[in-house]
Order: sequence, then structure tokens, then C-alpha cells
Amino acid sequence: FNGLNVIDPENLEIEQYRTYGSVPGDLSHYSIYSIYIDSAQTLWIGSYAGGADYYNRYGQKFQFHDFRRQEQGILGLLGPAVETEQYLYIASEGSGIIEFDKNSGAIRNYPVVTEGESSYAQNIVKTLCPDRRQLLCGTNLGVVYSFALHPCTYRRVYDTGKADPHFSLGRNRRGEPITRG
Repeated sequence: FNGLNVIDPENLEIEQYRTYGSVPGDLSHYSIYSIYIDSAQTLWIGSYAGGADYYNRYGQKFQFHDFRRQEQGILGLLGPAVETEQYLYIASEGSGIIEFDKNSGAIRNYPVVTEGESSYAQNIVKTLCPDRRQLLCGTNLGVVYSFALHPCTYRRVYDTGKADPHFSLGRNRRGEPITRG
């Protein structure tokens, strides 16, 4: 809950961003959950407020993207991201995977589960791992899914049988999925 600290590599001084929302260009929220730097060197910051700020070094300010699903208006924090040539795929708490089109700014949401009492819990994606033309997705409930990028569909790959979240995903030398809960 301390905002963002930026270290100047030249003199090792720390600049703190702890204000939010008071003037245009501030962070949208002081509670930072994840940080991602894309191929254009844009800094993306996922917050507990349910959106993402991105910092453009040329404009020298933060801009907020609201990724909440319009029909429900809810979204928890944003987690890890994976970038392709056209899209940024973002793990979310409660909304599955969010696809952000870097060219048009369009946002699409791909929930793991769309209906039911526990759909929010089943749509908490804790980690993403690129894997050829798909993403491996570790969830809060101990399930790993393969998310095909085209068409955008999920397939269950592994289930611990327990509600143990997956925080890291990758592949070993034999190509088998490995996870850290």
C-alpha cells in the first residue's frame, strides 16, 4: 500500500509515487500488485483498484485503463501479463484473462467460467506462461488451463484436486508443465 518507488540507476535515488487520482497523470490507486514492461518500453501497473495504469515516458504521466467487465462492473487486481505482437494478455482476479489490443485499445474478456455461484473464484488467474500458440494459466483453485490464442478457448490441463493456487508456471526440459503453488 505504498505506491510505486522508482530507482534512478545513475545515482540510486528513489522517487516515490504515492499520490493517486488527485491530478491527471497520477496513479489510479496507491496499492500496486504487478508491474510489466512491454516491447515499446511502456510501464504497465496492475493495482488492487481493478485497472491498469500505463506510463509513457514521452508524456511523463500515467494513464488509466479500466478493464472491468461492463456487465458486472467488478474486477479485482490485475496480475501477470504476456505480450504478443498485437495483444497484451493480462491475468485478473475474478475475470479470467483480459485481452488488450495494443493497436485499437479494444478490450476483450475471457472468463474461465461464465456462470454459477463460484464463477468469481474460478476466474482468479494467478499466473500466465506463454507456450507456443497458447498460454498456460494457473488459477486460484489449483487448476491449470491451456488458453488457445486462436480461437480463444480454455482446456483443463491439470487439477490438484485441492484449492491450492498456482503462482508460477513453466515447462521442464522434457516439455512437461511445472508449477509452484
